[in-house]
Order: sequence, then C-alpha cells, then structure tokens
Amino acid sequence: MRHIAILAVFLAPFLLAEELAKEPPVLAFRLVLPAEKEGVPKLPVMGTDATVCLEPEVLMDAKSVALAKADKGYAGAFQIALTFTPAGAKVFADLTRKNVGRRLAILIDGKVLSAPLIKDEVPGGKAVITGSFTRKQAEELAERISAAVKNARK
Repeated sequence: MRHIAILAVFLAPFLLAEELAKEPPVLAFRLVLPAEKEGVPKLPVMGTDATVCLEPEVLMDAKSVALAKADKGYAGAFQIALTFTPAGAKVFADLTRKNVGRRLAILIDGKVLSAPLIKDEVPGGKAVITGSFTRKQAEELAERISAAVKNARK
C-alpha cells in the first residue's frame, strides 16, 4: 500500500501536465493599467523583462478572431497575424480609437504575449502580435490561438 502512495505522488506532476494540455485555450484582450496598482499582480510580457498590471475587464476574446497564423514580418522577425471576424473588427477598431495612448495586452492562457501601445485606431480587421518569437514559438502560439478560436465556436 505504501508503494502505491509513493507512485501516485511521483506521477502527479505528469498527470497534471496531461490534464492541463486537455484544457481549452483561452484568448483575451485587456487594457494595461497606466500605473502599477496595489493588489494587482504584475504579469511578465513574454520574451521581455517588462511586466504589466492589467485592467480586470476582458474587452475581446477568441470569438472576435477569425484566423491566427504565424508569419514573418517586414523586419524579418516572426509574428502572429490575426484576422478578426466582422464583429470583432468593429470592436477592435472602436477599442483602439477610444484608447489611443494606452497599451493593450493580448493574453493566451493567462500569459501576456504582447502589450503594445495603441498609437492610432486600427481599422480593417487585421493586427499582428510581435515579439522575440522563434519560428517554432510563433507557430505554436498561432496554433494555440487557433484552438481557442475553434473552441469558442463550439
């Protein structure tokens, strides 16, 4: 009996990792707070040393996205290109127009992929997530976002 308990403790991390892999991915767009706020956790921005504190409200989610794919940007760095649904494109344009000068965090599974500064309204239904991504990282993130989009349509 004692050996069974030891085996269960040993296998628990592997079983947990397997369960997490079965969890549906979550995509969220949230505004970054202008300044750190007490009691609000600082989240690291993937691939950087930066951290951000986020507004609690999710402004957009996977239902707003039609397509996510990895590609190479103009500077040769890998990125994730997003195409929004018609409704998502309207929301994104409105969101960016109303929040010029603020940062918008794009999260997958609670991790901040990017938190760019909104410099102007972004019409047209397309956006890119840039960062220090390798080809493999960009492809995996695009696949994870695509899985979130597919799951949101169920």
